[in-house]
Amino acid sequence: MEDYEISKGTHSFFCLRCGDFIEAGEKMVSLSLTLESPTDDGAVEITEAGTVSTLCQGCAAVLLSRAITRDPRLMMPHRASRQEQAEKHRQIASENTEKMKQQTTGQEHEPGEADLPRFYYSLGIHFLGEGDWERAINAFTSVIELEPDNAAAYDRRGIACGRAERYDEAITDFNRAIELEPDYAGAYNNRGLSYYRQGLISEAIADYDTAIQLDPDIAMFHANRGLAHCWKKDLHVAIADFNRAIELDPNLRELHNSRGEAYAKLGEYDKAVADFDYELSLNPNDIVAYANRVWTAAGLEDQRSGSGSGDCEKGD
Repeated sequence: MEDYEISKGTHSFFCLRCGDFIEAGEKMVSLSLTLESPTDDGAVEITEAGTVSTLCQGCAAVLLSRAITRDPRLMMPHRASRQEQAEKHRQIASENTEKMKQQTTGQEHEPGEADLPRFYYSLGIHFLGEGDWERAINAFTSVIELEPDNAAAYDRRGIACGRAERYDEAITDFNRAIELEPDYAGAYNNRGLSYYRQGLISEAIADYDTAIQLDPDIAMFHANRGLAHCWKKDLHVAIADFNRAIELDPNLRELHNSRGEAYAKLGEYDKAVADFDYELSLNPNDIVAYANRVWTAAGLEDQRSGSGSGDCEKGD
């Protein structure tokens, strides 16, 4: 549960590059991008991410061409058989760039690289959403090359490295983000996740503590710390964290399942079953929550009938 959500609202649209207002009916480009990918049955699947910012059509052509020229890896297809198609796209983008240069000759805002960092950053956010960790790393690396003091770019690249199980690189990036912005709560949380995934639970909890001190109203910070306390079998402390997280965000994915497991290990089966039921109402296909509910319900029946030991251990 990393801290990289992007929110969007319904507002007037302005091109981030030239600053012009985009009138109703005009074409514009979202920096989050919309991608089309072929499916096995020959159809086309369209994937859309949340809008980060917008460009007018002309400025989008300029920046896309510059982005591809500067780092072709970002737009290269996965399969070599589509290389010719990618080359055609680059040629079209180059032609659009020349047209845009002709249109902007003599204007105050000439095409340049000043707007590229936000463009690369938006690409990175999109690739994170797609689960394409390597492309996300490449995109955020491009941001860092252009803006070496961009703490958010280090944080997001750290997230991508963590998802790719490159934890040492992730921690190095989070360290740099924190060095640049000591109050960056999300970076502490994300570094804690990398420590947690390496089994460094005390280090993870220390980072979650700091994240919560800096921003106590983020549900995922409490949820992550609760999971770390569960790992250490500090179940009452974990439940207190889960309670606070649920108070802040009752629908945080899988959180009721985690609290239910803690209740079950303490022998509080009725509370555990209630949590598993609620989790299944949110995520009906959560097989883990379903399995937990089955064995916990059995423990509850044993407890009520007096035939159980009162110490239920979850099977592998």
